[in-house]
Amino acid sequence: MREIVHQGLADLVTRRGAVQLEPNQLTEIVNASIEPDVLHKQEIEANVINRPREYYNWWVDHTFWAKNLAIAYTQEAEKAYSNKQSNWTQFLGWAFHFFTDRATPYHSPDKLDPMIHSIQDNYEDGAKNLKGYSTKSQIAGGILNVGVNIISKAINLKWNHDYFETHCENKWDTCKSLTTEIFLSLDKPEKDEITIDLIRNKLDDLHNKYKDIKVRLINSDKDYANYMTEIALVLDTAYRFVLK
Repeated sequence: MREIVHQGLADLVTRRGAVQLEPNQLTEIVNASIEPDVLHKQEIEANVINRPREYYNWWVDHTFWAKNLAIAYTQEAEKAYSNKQSNWTQFLGWAFHFFTDRATPYHSPDKLDPMIHSIQDNYEDGAKNLKGYSTKSQIAGGILNVGVNIISKAINLKWNHDYFETHCENKWDTCKSLTTEIFLSLDKPEKDEITIDLIRNKLDDLHNKYKDIKVRLINSDKDYANYMTEIALVLDTAYRFVLK
């Protein structure tokens, strides 16, 4: 997700959640909710030579490692809060960021499966097109066909990813009131019931429910607000865990 959604969800949960914070703490969490992206962009700009590696690290953190990072930063926030360390707000904001990305379909590793699973088929098709030529030519044709198809699928994935996030960003202000209304109306677990395993399970359920969602399924204000509310509920559970 982009800044508006990350910060909007963080603001909703901390401003309207079970525990009221000092204004500076709320601001710190909201600002920290976009820091993982900001820091990665700074690393990319500062490391021209290693730019491909930095892009790769950004991609891995926000896909394959998003769940682990969300849980780890929640635990760090809880530990820091218990020890009265001021950086708990930063850790919680980072956790919010990765919870939200885990619930974003185009940040799901599952979206990469079609590219990975098609490699063998693409290779065989490319090699068959050069049947009758030398073995080396057939191998080269297979490899070239794999490269072309992977690049094509990657471009398509990137386009759909950007389109989805732009849609979510554009609808946030329109649906903010409805999202808040739904969020406040729903039951939430008591602090004593919350464990890190509960948070992990809720995140898994959220990811599995929305990993393949399409823009057309959240076109209406109500569907969009329900989607954002379900993300907010997981953030709120983590928030309650840290402050219990």
